[in-house]
Amino acid sequence: MDEEDEIEDVACFECDSTANACKMLLCDGPGCDSAYHTFCLRPKLRAVPAGNWYCPACHKARNFAPATAADRDAAMVDDHPAVNT
Repeated sequence: MDEEDEIEDVACFECDSTANACKMLLCDGPGCDSAYHTFCLRPKLRAVPAGNWYCPACHKARNFAPATAADRDAAMVDDHPAVNT
C-alpha cells in the first residue's frame, strides 16, 4: 500500500467521509492522526496549504505535545479557525 492509498482510507474528523482525498489535510502534530477536508474546517480553506498544517486541537495546544483522542475531541470547537503554521 502506498501513501496515496493510505490517505484515501483516512476519514475526516468533521464529516467522517473518506471522499475527496485530494482535499484532505493530515495534521503534522506529534502523535496526532486527525484529518480534515479543507471545506470542513471553519473557516474553510480554498486550497491545501504548503508546509506543515496543524489541526485545531494541536494548534490550540501550541506545544504540539501528543494528546489522547479524548483530549483532542474535548478541544474541538466548530468555530476554532484552522491555522497553517
